[in-house]
Amino acid sequence: MHQSAKVIVEGAGPVDLFLSLKLARQRVDVLVLEAESGILQSPRATTYMPIVLDEMAKVGTVDDLVKAGHIDYEGIQFRQSYVRGGEVPGSLKMSQVPKGTVKCNYAGIHLGQHLVTKIILEHCQKQHSFRILWKHRFVGANQTDKSKPVEVLAVGP
Repeated sequence: MHQSAKVIVEGAGPVDLFLSLKLARQRVDVLVLEAESGILQSPRATTYMPIVLDEMAKVGTVDDLVKAGHIDYEGIQFRQSYVRGGEVPGSLKMSQVPKGTVKCNYAGIHLGQHLVTKIILEHCQKQHSFRILWKHRFVGANQTDKSKPVEVLAVGP
C-alpha cells in the first residue's frame, strides 16, 4: 500500500499526537505511523502542569482534560521516594503563583497519560487532514535527490 503525506509522524504517544493535532488544525496533511494496535494503556505520566495546559488550550483539548482528570487547586509537592525517607524538600502553593502568570487557577490536572493520549487522538480524528495507521512500524527513510520527496518505509498488515 502506498500513501503520501506532507508530514509523517512516527508514534502515537501524547507528544506525537499533540504535534499532529497542531499541524492538522493548520490543514497540514499528517500521517501517523504507530506500531501498536492502539494507544498504550500504561499510565506513565500522570500530572500536567499549567504551562502544559496552556498549550493544550491552544489546540482545544483542555476542557476535555479538565472533565476527565482530577484538578489540583492547592499546589504541588516535590517528594523524595519513600525508600529515601519520603521527605518534602520543596512545594509550590497556588497562592505563591503571581496572578496572571498562568491562565488557569489550579496547579495541574492528574490524569493518566493513556487517557490524555486518547483525548488528543479524538481531537485529531476530527481533522480532515489527519490519518493514523495502527500496526505500522517505521523501518526507514530514503531520499534519492534533494528535489524528490522523502520515501518512508513502514511494515504492517
